[in-house]
Amino acid sequence: MKHLKIMSIMMSAAMCASMLATPVMADETSAPAESQATEAAEEKEPEVKETKVPKATEAKETEEKEPAQTEEEKPAETEKQESAQTEEEKPTETEKQESAQTEEEKPAETEEEKPAESEEQVPEEEKAPEAETKKKAVDANSGSCGKNVTWKLTGTTLYINGAGSMYGYDEFVPGQTEGKSLTPWLDHNNEINYVVIGEGVTSVGANAFDGCSKLYAVSLPSTLKAVGYHAFSKCSALSGITLPAEMTSISAGAFRYCTSLNTITIPDKVEKIGESAFEGCSNLKKITLSPEITKISDEMFNGCSSLTGVIIPSKVTSIGSKAFYGCAALDAITIPTNVTSLGTYCFAGSGLYDITIPTSIKSIPNYAFSLCQNLGSVYLPYSVKTLGDYAFESCINLTEVHVDESVYNENGVKAFKSCSKAKYYFLVYATLNEVANINGFQVKVKDASKDGSGTVLLVKYTGSASDVIIPNWVKIHDCTYKVTKIYKQAFYKNTSLTTLTFGSVVSSIGDEAFLGCTNLTSVTGGKGITTIGDKAFCNCYALKTFTVPSTKLKKIGTYAFYADKACTLLTINQTAKLTKAGVTKSLKGSSVATVKVKKAKVAAYKKIFTKKIAGKKVKVTK
Repeated sequence: MKHLKIMSIMMSAAMCASMLATPVMADETSAPAESQATEAAEEKEPEVKETKVPKATEAKETEEKEPAQTEEEKPAETEKQESAQTEEEKPTETEKQESAQTEEEKPAETEEEKPAESEEQVPEEEKAPEAETKKKAVDANSGSCGKNVTWKLTGTTLYINGAGSMYGYDEFVPGQTEGKSLTPWLDHNNEINYVVIGEGVTSVGANAFDGCSKLYAVSLPSTLKAVGYHAFSKCSALSGITLPAEMTSISAGAFRYCTSLNTITIPDKVEKIGESAFEGCSNLKKITLSPEITKISDEMFNGCSSLTGVIIPSKVTSIGSKAFYGCAALDAITIPTNVTSLGTYCFAGSGLYDITIPTSIKSIPNYAFSLCQNLGSVYLPYSVKTLGDYAFESCINLTEVHVDESVYNENGVKAFKSCSKAKYYFLVYATLNEVANINGFQVKVKDASKDGSGTVLLVKYTGSASDVIIPNWVKIHDCTYKVTKIYKQAFYKNTSLTTLTFGSVVSSIGDEAFLGCTNLTSVTGGKGITTIGDKAFCNCYALKTFTVPSTKLKKIGTYAFYADKACTLLTINQTAKLTKAGVTKSLKGSSVATVKVKKAKVAAYKKIFTKKIAGKKVKVTK
């Protein structure tokens, strides 16, 4: 009977255990998944992860919840639970591992990997912390977008307020969001019509409004300094934007594919515009560039098919690859004389009718002007020594090409492929001692180099102008030559001359060069002058001021200012190299009373501008 009683009790306990085991198993398998879903929706900080409750703890909690059990009941219950776990818990355990892997192993990036991605996607600005982009805020229409910057969406208007820089974000690519830092308003991209960025914000983050296709207006603060990488890319409804005066940089792709944008002015303080900044802005008609930029970046205006008005600033030294590719409405442009390099395809497919290359450029790259079907004439100066492959390919209306014969012979056939109408005119160069008359200046070639380093002597001025500027260069045929010397009596008794300005490359003024120019009142310039000849300005009765800023002046000839009754002040700025031999009798018979030099030269020049040496004692002052 005792054994029967014990067996009856054990069977009753087993039945109770079986009934209790089912809800316990349900708790073990479903509770973690439900808990994760609830916590993901309610928790603000993603770092707080669910901790699995150990089985021992679960058992303890089960014991607290269940009625007290006898020692005999526990083994029976344990056997049932182990059996149930063997049959049912194994698949559930796999699901829990996968779930844990999804929640805990997802951000499997090292600290070294994150900066590498940041440098490629978000250049030169702080990237949004991963926690910020993973966190799902209670209020889905507001949050932070910078260390001290917040955002709020009200209706279709997005407000950005705070101080300092916005975070930079990764570009959104459908199906490729794993591990990406994306804009917190991404779900509203197709709702935003208006963006208002408040005072105090200094930069628009990378990819901040990329793909906001219904954004048609933006208000920027006066505190803004920079627009980030792809910041307004693909804002296809944006037709205009006013950039603040204090801005200094526009990053790559900032306004790419803003297909409604029609005009924009770049503030004067902007020194850098990144590549592809306005790529694909097919309705952009006019842009005013900052005078401070030094480079037209690669693909800056690629595909701007409506662009008609653009002036390249004088400080620009390079024009990048595909900079004006496909600018079909661009029919004229001036390449500044400071530009030294052109990129491949730089003007390919543009609407240019003619082009003049400055002498600062030494080579034309591959495909530079290919497919310019309006192009009628090309002038390639002597400085161009190489022609790239297919540089002018398929310029089907090109009829006139001026080019150096040796350059054409080297690669001209390939460079001008499919230019069936073109006629070629080879450059003509001056010969040694050749005399030419250029705008009243009769010059004689002393160095006939073909690379622009040749020189000429100004033999005679045959013009009638009263204000004359001696040029640095003259062009003879198809080459330029430096004017380095004024020959003797070049302006002899020219009574029309009243003011004279020397070019910076003139080094020598010949004897009696300006003798008898009785109406000449002032002489300036000549930073490179080393010698003023004998009687060079003799009998210039009206001459009042003579200023030579040359640092190389070594000699003022005998009687250089003889009988110049009005010239009382001779100004020798800079650190001239005059010596006793260089001023012998230079002021004899002149009216010069004062020589003005730099302070450091006063003591030395007092010793040489004496009556015994210079022919007249004068006051030397700083």
